[in-house]
Amino acid sequence: QTLEELGNTIAVASKKSNKNLKEIIEDIGSERINKVNRRKYMQHALAFKLGEFLLVLTAMILGTPSPLSILAILAIDIGVNTILELALKKDPTKINVMKKDLKVLETKTNKYRILINGLTIYLISLGIYLFSLVRYGWVLGEDISTKETVLMKTSASIFVLLSFIQIFNALNFKSVKTSIFSKKTFKNYYLILTAIITILITYLLTISPEIQSALALSPLSAIEWQIVTFSAFGIILVEETAKFIKRNFYKNEIGTPEK
Repeated sequence: QTLEELGNTIAVASKKSNKNLKEIIEDIGSERINKVNRRKYMQHALAFKLGEFLLVLTAMILGTPSPLSILAILAIDIGVNTILELALKKDPTKINVMKKDLKVLETKTNKYRILINGLTIYLISLGIYLFSLVRYGWVLGEDISTKETVLMKTSASIFVLLSFIQIFNALNFKSVKTSIFSKKTFKNYYLILTAIITILITYLLTISPEIQSALALSPLSAIEWQIVTFSAFGIILVEETAKFIKRNFYKNEIGTPEK
């Protein structure tokens, strides 16, 4: 009987040990997923800030007012970016915790991706900024600080453009290699729902007279909405090109958790 009790005790202890080991592995996996998602969050935020900074800097060099007012910048950061980035942190990334190098995952922030994405945001937004100014009569060297209508129209275009770019970018940053058009993109229901909500928020912010006045924006025509929306798709084109190169020429790249 003593031996039987000892055997039962050992069996119970073994089950607890296996359960504890499973829990430990699950905790490690959960922490690594959080680290990967934080990396996506940081890439999304830093790329946007780089593009935004370069755009404002270029406006200063050209001697034109800032493309966006302080309140408009805060509206994008809080009303669009923060919501999207929180959804990115909930992305259901799958990682084999026993095979992936955690140190690589932590340090591989992909600075080149942030740089290329940020420069793309800058170039697209700069193109729309200059296009809008010239379209409404601005000439290089001319002081437009007194042309309130021109500035508000231009700011509205930049506001919508940057909001849409960040929505597309949130989907882009889900994966290093997987196309935005794959089924995996739609597995993060929080992100898809958030993208829809932020589109509605952007639209509402640009049609309300009170908010327009506070953010120094003006209504956009149908053709202006089309121009801005199609321009925002440029960020997807650049990211898809980069992902195609990674899929076909860097198939065994270390530190890429997504397949």
